[in-house]
Amino acid sequence: TENITIPANTSKTYILVGNMAAAATMVGGNVPSLAITSVTLVGTGTVSGLPVEGNKLTTNDSLTLAAATFTESSVVNSVTKQVGATNVMLASVKLTNGTTGSDAKKVQMERLTFYNFGTVADADIASFKLKYNNETLATASMVGKYINFDLSACVDNCILDKGYDRVFEVFADLTAGSGRTVDLGIQYAAHTSVKDVTNGVYVTPTGAAISTATGGMTNTITISQGKLNVTKVNDVPAGNIAKNATGIALASWNFNVVGEPIDVRTLVFKITPTATGKPEMLDSMILYDKDGKALIGGVDGVGASAATVGYATSTDTFTLNPGDNILTLKGTVDNNPAAGDTFQLGIDMTNATNFVARGVNSSLDITLATYATPS
Repeated sequence: TENITIPANTSKTYILVGNMAAAATMVGGNVPSLAITSVTLVGTGTVSGLPVEGNKLTTNDSLTLAAATFTESSVVNSVTKQVGATNVMLASVKLTNGTTGSDAKKVQMERLTFYNFGTVADADIASFKLKYNNETLATASMVGKYINFDLSACVDNCILDKGYDRVFEVFADLTAGSGRTVDLGIQYAAHTSVKDVTNGVYVTPTGAAISTATGGMTNTITISQGKLNVTKVNDVPAGNIAKNATGIALASWNFNVVGEPIDVRTLVFKITPTATGKPEMLDSMILYDKDGKALIGGVDGVGASAATVGYATSTDTFTLNPGDNILTLKGTVDNNPAAGDTFQLGIDMTNATNFVARGVNSSLDITLATYATPS
């Protein structure tokens, strides 16, 4: 019942498959075939060429096939992982060749598809890898909540002798998705391709890891609130400034945001003067983005002592989007500095009361040291 999207002026090939009933309910020697008899379109359009019928196949009720089961291996549990983390294990499944009897049948896994029962978007996670024994067997992307690992080229690592099992693990990079969840599982047995190598036919796996609802595997991962890293940039290099001047560029920083937009609610500028310079000699300081948009109202330096650190505090809220945000502080220098006085401007990120921010999507605080860092 899931929609299949085929872009305009393109074609796609699909294979229609079905599962045979057990020997007790199936009559050998029948010659069934599968066919597509109707297609329902979303929106306007026409369908032609139906029905499309496949080859007729003769059933066999006397052949004993290999058995394969999928169960959860290492339990990830319900955990929170930091946005931006790489190579994070999201799921772990064990494939067992459970063939019984005297036949030494081998099974080979050729495809394994996971479904995300969680809330992350396809673009929130990148670089999916399926590993066995720390070796990457296949890579994939998440498309429409599905991660399809093609293992057709995997031979030795994907072939299991009778009675053996192997653990396959899914890893990926958490590039975004703050406040959202990842919950991978095998939704249907048909989302796997496991072949009975001896007989050359595919078998239907069973096992607790296969479930049409969340709960088949215990691996709900919540992606943490966003991260903010503030670094100095040289858009405003060291140089001379004139007193009694307005709109003077004083400092610039890169506010790099990861995971989600972040609201900055309190921001304190640290002013370090030398000689006879005083923090109160800097007034009407405004922070601008790269396009010249003012993010805060004018704030004045506080501190009447020469060569003594002072501060300027803004409680205006502004939003920073994920990525690099180059911001520039401009202000007014009054008429009091003497020749040779210097002023150095910085962002105070040493005191939790001087920096307050919150994730827009997660509604969680962007706490200093853990989620907000200077460098």
